[in-house]
Amino acid sequence: MRKIITAFFLVSAIVQAPVAYASTATLRLVAHVPVMCAVDFSGARLEANRIVISVHRMCNTSHIVSVSVPGNDAGDVRVSYANTPVLAGGTVDLVQPERYFDDVDEITIESRSSDPDQLLTLARNINVAVYPS
Repeated sequence: MRKIITAFFLVSAIVQAPVAYASTATLRLVAHVPVMCAVDFSGARLEANRIVISVHRMCNTSHIVSVSVPGNDAGDVRVSYANTPVLAGGTVDLVQPERYFDDVDEITIESRSSDPDQLLTLARNINVAVYPS
């Protein structure tokens, strides 16, 4: 009987606690998610005066895809990403925000020259890299 009365008083005290205590209570959830970014260059093809590079990215953190075309100071080459021109020469950084991303992108490098030898030389000198941001 004494245990029941003690339990009743404890429950009663909890129920009668001021609402202000409940509103200031916080719950903190902690989760450790490993940062991961896997990149696979799944192909490249030549189309007339363009080089199209297919990049498969599977990342759960923000990152930068950096495309550089050495020796393109004159702006003879244009880099496009997702069919949007982003650069006329030099280096471009394509920033991916912090969210889960699993898809294939195409980076297009278009040259003013249609000479196949110049296009192959250009293809050999393109640098594509991925960095965490």
